Amino acid sequence: MKNLKDVPKLKPYMAEITGLVDYFTQKLDINAVGIILFGSVIRSNSQDGSSDIDVVVYCRDFCRENAGKFIRLIENYGGDFFDKPPIFIEDFISPRIEFFYNQGRKLFDINIFPCCLPGYAGREFNVIHDSLDVVIGAMYEKAVLVYGNVPFEGLLQDEFLPFYSENLRIKRMNLLKRRISAELQKIKGIKEFGDALFLIYKMRRYLIKWLFINARKYPIDLDRYLEQQLSEDLKLEKSQVDSLLLRADSLQLAYNNFVEFTNFILNN
Repeated sequence: MKNLKDVPKLKPYMAEITGLVDYFTQKLDINAVGIILFGSVIRSNSQDGSSDIDVVVYCRDFCRENAGKFIRLIENYGGDFFDKPPIFIEDFISPRIEFFYNQGRKLFDINIFPCCLPGYAGREFNVIHDSLDVVIGAMYEKAVLVYGNVPFEGLLQDEFLPFYSENLRIKRMNLLKRRISAELQKIKGIKEFGDALFLIYKMRRYLIKWLFINARKYPIDLDRYLEQQLSEDLKLEKSQVDSLLLRADSLQLAYNNFVEFTNFILNN
């Protein structure tokens, strides 16, 4: 993980970050174990200083059963939620509470998480839907700790860093390949590129996840910042990057290149 001093862009907002930590540890007092900052501002690749800062707050007592209690506490305390008041969400990432918190000159995009590693329980069978790799890449390796500790850091050090076991790696790659192959057959049955576009974008997420696992690296996102990740982190050739980004002189050529690259992965 990074230190605050490693991210020069955060220096002008130290008062806001201190206020954020105080908000969760003193004012709300929700038994926060750790607070991290992550996202494009932390990675220093945001376009300007106007981007909000993504935050994860790990809370020992938070779970789906008491999410309503947490939301009421946040609402009762008040604050500037901009256009995103606290709401409970449960998806492929983790059960969590999300809301905006406007602290001085900076808008924070808050995520309150339980203390377990998202995706850990289903790591051997749920690779199609989980966000385990992205959580480790974006919310640990490229994140900044501003309070306490990451509650599952010991687990990460023991089982996931620098990468997870070869047995788990092969198992996850095989499951992804099977899904990619099935999705490719669906796409080949659709004659028009436009009609296949939704399936292509869905399958591309599986393909990029497979490429990262194959390279024993963790991604920061499977939909955004792709050119940088594919070129710099995975060291793919420009033609391969163009295929994944669907860059070509025509939609049909983009489709053909994408299918060709997918077949190359499946057959090697």
